[in-house]
Amino acid sequence: MTKDVPSSTPQSAMIHSSVCLHAEMLHDDGVWRLVERALGAMEESGWRATFLVYPLRGQAAGRDARSRVRQIAALGHEVGQHTHFYSGREVERTRKRTDLSDRNVRDCLLRDYEWLRECGVEPKGFCAGNFMTTETVFESLAELGFLYDCSARLPWQRRNYELPHTFLEGAQVRRFGGAPLVMLPNTEFLTLAQALSPSRRRRTAALAGGGARYELINNHDYDLPLRGVWLGLQWRLRRGPRSVETRRLAEMCLEGGDDGRH
Repeated sequence: MTKDVPSSTPQSAMIHSSVCLHAEMLHDDGVWRLVERALGAMEESGWRATFLVYPLRGQAAGRDARSRVRQIAALGHEVGQHTHFYSGREVERTRKRTDLSDRNVRDCLLRDYEWLRECGVEPKGFCAGNFMTTETVFESLAELGFLYDCSARLPWQRRNYELPHTFLEGAQVRRFGGAPLVMLPNTEFLTLAQALSPSRRRRTAALAGGGARYELINNHDYDLPLRGVWLGLQWRLRRGPRSVETRRLAEMCLEGGDDGRH
């Protein structure tokens, strides 16, 4: 794959697919109703998705979403962590400020990690808010026992994001203090436009350690009410490849880039 042009994959090639929702608004009843509908449709289709949960917005609203996180996990979906590195506890658009200092990064990661542990979840996957990362983020994730980070973007998206962002052409395995951390670039957004566009739905990336390829499709739970996002999910449920947990993609990288189940 070139630096600025996404890869196209032959139709005959096996593509491992994962849908990953950044869950920031599970405490909102309207968003949760759509999440529940999505969960029901996934169950009927034999899907498994990944929900990367950001607890702070619910805490700021005085709402406890722990039972909803537990419900998602009980249905067999992966629950991981999504953290914005804001200064303090401000989450409103006009007041929030990103602080990527080492101390704030570690404090935010640990705060959200402990909240998920209180839900009975041991998160192994992570994505940074706004995809903004530093080496301290990766080091901290490895120390906490995370398996993968999916904050990276493919190079064709470079023009849309300023630093600090990580751009990779495919999955990589890095080690921090001897612990492996799989870097899994996202490939596209969950929208109907992406599903219907021949060029966009062929955007894939290579798994580390082998010739297999994957697609990692992401969006936010609060975007599900948008018609284009909801219809994109429905299209994939009915016509796209079956989704697996993002954790499975990371495991395949460590196993040599292929999935023995196929």
